[in-house]
Amino acid sequence: MKILTIVGKNNLEVINSPHEHLQVEPEEAIVKISHVSLCGSDYKLYNGNYSGPSNYPLVFGHEWSGTIVEINSPDSKLKVGDIVTGDCSKWGTDCSFCLDCQRDKNICTRIEKFGITIDGFAQEYVKVPVKHLYAAPANMSLDILALAELFSVALNGIKKSLAAFDNTSKCLHKSSDDSILIIGAGPLGIAVYILLKHMFKKQNVKVYELAKERIDFIKSVYPELEFAELEAAGDSSNYAGLLSTSIYDIIFEVSGSPKALNTSLSLVQAGGTVVLLGMYPNGEIEANKIVLKALSVRGSIGGTGSFEEVISFLNDHQDLVSWMITKKVNVSEMESVDVFEKDAFKSIKTQICFD
Repeated sequence: MKILTIVGKNNLEVINSPHEHLQVEPEEAIVKISHVSLCGSDYKLYNGNYSGPSNYPLVFGHEWSGTIVEINSPDSKLKVGDIVTGDCSKWGTDCSFCLDCQRDKNICTRIEKFGITIDGFAQEYVKVPVKHLYAAPANMSLDILALAELFSVALNGIKKSLAAFDNTSKCLHKSSDDSILIIGAGPLGIAVYILLKHMFKKQNVKVYELAKERIDFIKSVYPELEFAELEAAGDSSNYAGLLSTSIYDIIFEVSGSPKALNTSLSLVQAGGTVVLLGMYPNGEIEANKIVLKALSVRGSIGGTGSFEEVISFLNDHQDLVSWMITKKVNVSEMESVDVFEKDAFKSIKTQICFD
């Protein structure tokens, strides 16, 4: 089998290894991988500028789909032949071990991240603990299923904004007229937009993107998406100026730019919510705006907890999201094709195909 390993900065090796040595242990399954979608963190790991915990050498890949070929779990509903995807967050063996894990398995104190801190799924066969697997309907396209982790991260972020509004009259799931901005038209920003529009039925959602070429491309393939034009920041030396450009109830910042984070703090209304989904380098944050505007700022990481909902949604809306897959590379081409080379404006999701 082929195993794709990042051994260091800008250094990807394709390793050939037999898979017959894989021995399925109790409560494990062996999955034949079909598709791996590249995430922004995969590019950063390859380029050597990922800002979170990580390790090399590393079999990358945490957005994937495949088929169970062997399973050792008599009590599981999963079976050989099921098409599945799974967690990026490898939470602790005993989910009652820590309070954080009980509240959100994505921040378990014993967390590892498949494809980031430990080996992931860019290989033809993988042993996976059954508890990290989620089955999909048999008729679901495996390339679409490989988008499930992305959309699960997006849905968890949306739930964070919902939690911030639980005790107000503007609770996200009760109001369709919240004014919402998403900063960044990358894959995650697009996933947040699609879920807000089609799962939560939100009407007033816009996306801000700096690159005109990217805007033009997205408009050509997904004309439904509405882009925002931002006003210049007001004078923050007084309250009138501070609030003059505060027009959004909720902002999702997905670009990972400190400048964009500060823009979010400027544009969100007093008492509003900013949800951060990007990985940020160190930078100066205008924290006074959080205090002066009494903002709720929520971070969100990982997709565990939302896979079942997302798989159902994607299965029902396969035509709605299929355009996001803009490039496919077969694993047989990996030694001659730079899979990490992309068109900065026209690339949404690149997938590696193992079938």
